[in-house]
Amino acid sequence: LPVRTCSSLIDRAAGSIVRPWRDRRLAHRHHSNMLHRFHCPLPLSVGSVSTLPEKVAHHVWRVLRMQTGDRLVLFDGLGGEYHARIEAVGSEVRVRIEAFDAVEREAPVAIVLAQGLAASERMDFVMQKAAEVGIARIIPVQTARSIVHLDADRARRRLAHWQGIAVAASEQCGRNRL
Repeated sequence: LPVRTCSSLIDRAAGSIVRPWRDRRLAHRHHSNMLHRFHCPLPLSVGSVSTLPEKVAHHVWRVLRMQTGDRLVLFDGLGGEYHARIEAVGSEVRVRIEAFDAVEREAPVAIVLAQGLAASERMDFVMQKAAEVGIARIIPVQTARSIVHLDADRARRRLAHWQGIAVAASEQCGRNRL
């Protein structure tokens, strides 16, 4: 007798051999109890309809392939999080803010990290992990022995890059303050 798995027996008994969790387009629907979190630096209020920023909208619509009616969580970096439902997807993604949860996940003590400038990838890693563990403020420091030296223009670009890393880390780890 051929060996059959329980899932194949159940699927055949139900008359279906489709497994939606194997279809990439439906992967987000398999984990329906998991709400995706996004940083939205717009004024948010319960009951309002907001258009998501372009990068967030792209991720919601094109990457995750979320649809009208799907739920998500937004945070503005000032504390708390907003539960929302997608009202329209397309070139713009509009969401209706349904509820506010004043949950705080910050450490009881504000920790400041003064980090000497490191090579690009190492500094990115430090920024990501510092945001994930709850560091309240990160101060990049150029020391006398730093290998990396940034002029004003490059320093501005690196700062914007590191802020993006901190936002992405906060979206993933559940922090509500930036």
